[in-house]
Amino acid sequence: MPKLSAVDQAFFLLETRERPMSIGALIVLAPPAGTGARFADRLIRQMLRQPPGPPFNGRLAPGRSGAC
Repeated sequence: MPKLSAVDQAFFLLETRERPMSIGALIVLAPPAGTGARFADRLIRQMLRQPPGPPFNGRLAPGRSGAC
């Protein structure tokens, strides 16, 4: 895994339980036509069967400041 950028490292080091620094996105999508009411359930089951790949399987290696 590549080293964290200075901004990413700052977010990582400043985050606490009381002060989350996470950033995320919410996308509302409609299921494909003709897939039925349980489309999301089937999609989640399918996604859980396959382990995540790069870059989503990266792990931080401890460094001098506790991050990469």
